[in-house]
Amino acid sequence: MGADHSRTLATQVPAAELGTICDADAESAAELAAELEVDSVSNDPWAAIADKAIDAVIVAAPDAMHRKLIFAALAAAKPILYEKPMAPPPQNSTGTISVEVKRGKPLIQIGYNRRFDPAYR
Repeated sequence: MGADHSRTLATQVPAAELGTICDADAESAAELAAELEVDSVSNDPWAAIADKAIDAVIVAAPDAMHRKLIFAALAAAKPILYEKPMAPPPQNSTGTISVEVKRGKPLIQIGYNRRFDPAYR
């Protein structure tokens, strides 16, 4: 999903500029970066989130990592688009939203993909 979101931003959102492609699989990150002409590649999400040159974050990681990555992006005051679920188990979502509310501005957007929904097609 991260690759899909990256391709959408790179090809459909004229004002967007991808700052880095981050993936645990360095080869996959390098291939996508080459395809999208992105200069920076990382396999360290914490460094990518902390990078001052990065304005926003897409979280498309294994579900168990969502909450940690969302909290890191919230701490860095960066807007976040993430793939559901927010923070398994569901009760962790409340705490995550509380942190966002305390920041005083909305930062979280949930990516809910409906491409397989017959009504959407």
